[in-house]
Amino acid sequence: MPPARVERTGGNLSVVLTPLGAQRVGLQTAAATAAGKHTIVPVQALLYEPNGQTAVYIKTGAFAYTIQFVTVATINGNQVVVTHGLAPGTVVVTQGAEELLGVQNGVGVET
Repeated sequence: MPPARVERTGGNLSVVLTPLGAQRVGLQTAAATAAGKHTIVPVQALLYEPNGQTAVYIKTGAFAYTIQFVTVATINGNQVVVTHGLAPGTVVVTQGAEELLGVQNGVGVET
């Protein structure tokens, strides 16, 4: 079994890791928090798409993660203020998100 694979769940693509795969990339997560009408995530969770869109990976299963596009209002030091696309309490990837994006884009995936 490869350490990572991409699965389609409904209309979304999810990256699924084995426990060893998660350990190898040093995967870490944190829950998004509320700040008034907005949601706060650590800056380490934020990814930038080539077209300028911002995204985070959210935990959708034991070792499953799905990219979620978000709207960023501001970045204050280590905190990102998200105004759309993410609810407080959602678990986001704070370390290893780049590796998940690479897997989703076919880097290092066995076919």
